[in-house]
Formats: sequence, C-alpha cells, structure tokens
Amino acid sequence: IALGLPEPIVNGNVERVFSRLRRMDRAAGSGEIRYRLALWELSRLSVEKANRAGLSPSDLNQAWMELGATVCTPKNPKCSLCPVVNECEARHSNEVAHFPTKKKRVTWILVKEVRAAVLDFKAERIYLEQAVKGEWREGLWDFPPQVPQGVKAELLGEIEIKHVVTRHKIIRKIKVSRAISGTKGISRVKGRWISIHHPEVPLSAASKKGIQSIRERFFS
Repeated sequence: IALGLPEPIVNGNVERVFSRLRRMDRAAGSGEIRYRLALWELSRLSVEKANRAGLSPSDLNQAWMELGATVCTPKNPKCSLCPVVNECEARHSNEVAHFPTKKKRVTWILVKEVRAAVLDFKAERIYLEQAVKGEWREGLWDFPPQVPQGVKAELLGEIEIKHVVTRHKIIRKIKVSRAISGTKGISRVKGRWISIHHPEVPLSAASKKGIQSIRERFFS
C-alpha cells in the first residue's frame, strides 16, 4: 500500500467480502489451507487486474478493507449500499449470513509425558537423546524418558511444561536431577551431553521450553 505495488492483501474484512462474493466454504476441497490459498489468489487476481486497468493498487486494497469494515459487516450487512452486490453469489442465494463459514472445531488430543533432565553442573551440560526413525519428533533431540543407564543422579525437583503441537495439547513433567557419577560412560549412539547455554543440536519445541526453564531455575 505504501509503495503502490500490485500485491494482494487479506485481512478479516477482506476475507468476509471475498467469501461472500464467491461463496467460499472452508469445508470444500482440502479445508482451511485450500480456503486460505483461494482467498489470497482472489486478492492477487483482483489487484493485478486493477493495476493493468490503470487503477491504484493501494486504493483498491484499501477499498476492499473499507468495504468489509463499513458495508459488508459481520452482522446486518448493508447490501443495498454495496457496489459489487450484483456479483455477490452469497447475496443471490440468500446466504450472506452463512459466510464466512465457521472454522471446524478442533478435537484436542491430551498427551501427558514424563521426562528426565540430567544435569552436569560442573561442565554446565545436559543429557539429551535423539529421536530415532519412526519416533515422534524424529531426528530431534529431547530429554530421555528416564535417567540413562549407568548414571547415578540426585533428584533436584520437577518442572512442568505445557505446549501445543497441531491437535495435541501436551503436558510434560520433567524430573530434574544432578549427575553424581557415570557421566563419562554413556554411549553416544543415541544420546550425548550438550551445553545448557548453547545447545548445538536441533531441538524439539518441548525440549527448548524445558531447557529454558531449567536455565532460569538452576543456572541463573
């Protein structure tokens, strides 16, 4: 808009206008993703066509947004004042109130996890293991489910982490321990010690949150 370039824009107001103009349903095709792509494509075609006709892309984009904000409103739209009412498919089918269609309600999956965070305070390291092929978070490094075999550790406390991945609500309890002995005898096939301050391996979102909480609580 600032530079007058023929680039598309889709905000909530534009979405409402376009979904009514073309009766665009979230449930069609591949659902939400396909719906979003269609909105942006319609916006792109609109602004490019206007630009070829010599109209200002900035003015057009702002006009779409203003139309949604003042005329094509969520409730009680002023269809009699709409400059594109004759092209509105939702209006022709008397379905204006139906669009935009509501998002499908997400069915959440609750996942509870228990993990072990073993700390080497002297070297300021933490022990992580890499998820193998076929496991959730494959290839990423994370806390093991228990203290690795051969390591003697003292329990210091627990940290609870909550996060969301797609449809999964994950509650993770991390049992934090101090390694007392056996840190040099761990096999490096699956696990390794990494810096608690500058992890040098790709981490899962859950392990990032956990490491941050451990740093704040035990290393600050």
